Amino acid sequence: MRRHTMPLEMTVLMWLPLPPPFAGPEVASQQLAKAVQELRPEVRIENATLRTTNVAKGQLDFAGVAAFARAYTRFVAAMRGVDIVYMVAAANRLGASRDAMLIATARAFGKRVVVHFRGGRYAEFFAEQRGIGREVLRRAWGAADEAIVQTPRLRDQLASVASHVSVSVIPNGLVGREHPAKTRYAATAPRFLFVGHLAYSKGFPTLVRAFRRVRESCPSATLVCAGELAGATPAFAEFLPADRRAQYLADRHRIAAEIRASLEEPGITYAGVVTGDRKTELFRDADVFVLPSLTEGFSLALLEAMFHGLAVVATRVGGTPDVIESDRGVLVEPEDADALANGMLRLAVSAELRERMGRRNAQVARTRYELGEVAQAVVDLFDRLSSTSTARFAASASGSSGANRAK
Repeated sequence: MRRHTMPLEMTVLMWLPLPPPFAGPEVASQQLAKAVQELRPEVRIENATLRTTNVAKGQLDFAGVAAFARAYTRFVAAMRGVDIVYMVAAANRLGASRDAMLIATARAFGKRVVVHFRGGRYAEFFAEQRGIGREVLRRAWGAADEAIVQTPRLRDQLASVASHVSVSVIPNGLVGREHPAKTRYAATAPRFLFVGHLAYSKGFPTLVRAFRRVRESCPSATLVCAGELAGATPAFAEFLPADRRAQYLADRHRIAAEIRASLEEPGITYAGVVTGDRKTELFRDADVFVLPSLTEGFSLALLEAMFHGLAVVATRVGGTPDVIESDRGVLVEPEDADALANGMLRLAVSAELRERMGRRNAQVARTRYELGEVAQAVVDLFDRLSSTSTARFAASASGSSGANRAK
């Protein structure tokens, strides 16, 4: 990993969501911030998290308004000592309104702005907005000096709504030595693993239906599920594709009850919320990682599975097709239980294929997604923005000096 020894010419504030809650954006942001600060200790880190539980995110209530008021006060105070502001964008109405206010504030203070888009449905979200909401969003995203997305197809998606903004593709990353690759693969009894919210948005009901089919053909197959039970919170609807929201809102209590009941089905084990050594153990003991999400950006759990050397069955959404190629996994359409079952069965019946795909994933992960290199790319972006600002200032100063001499 390359390491900078000279400090940035301009001071950077990374205003980003940190755990709790322990969801993908918060965990990925925490890891990236730590890695960036190892390269550049002078970079300032501030926690932008307003809610400490996943079910509370996206809800408009007094507690949320009060939390934002406190956070905004900190944000304004931080403007006095920084030149570049990095922040993570939301893809829901409440979060986007908050982001617009923060971006406008940073620009009013004369700061350069870098916006990191971690989700996978920004173009769809923009298209759903109407009237003043769309205009506010267009102006906010368009005010960024630089944008970061996680895969090439997400860059194309953002370009469709903010075409003049410079966009860099910087993926998620992990530290390889903290996620050891498997060395032994099971010859029989395929072991499937799901890590994420046990929720409709993650395709969990589809996974259960698919696994029932897998068990019909392969009775020895097992499925371990780890993560938070999402319950029936209506706020989760806003993170779904538009054509799925009405169905979810109408059926959310039934869906939540069915998810909970499915954890008692034969072959399924619920491991709860896992971290640290227990999480590493689950990945080590599994053979195939399954992620049947309805929407994703670049799943951190998917990346963990790759580092640990698992074959993958996932849905063709967000940035996933850029990450998982046909030699390392199987991609299917969301909510297609039959296709998901077929993909799982394809790997269930071939230990050789599982191992070949898994070993290839471990290799690719260490080549493309080491966290040190990802953090270096972010620092390089800050450097580029700093150099551009310095050059503009020098040109402005030179022009003013020349004008004064002419007088």
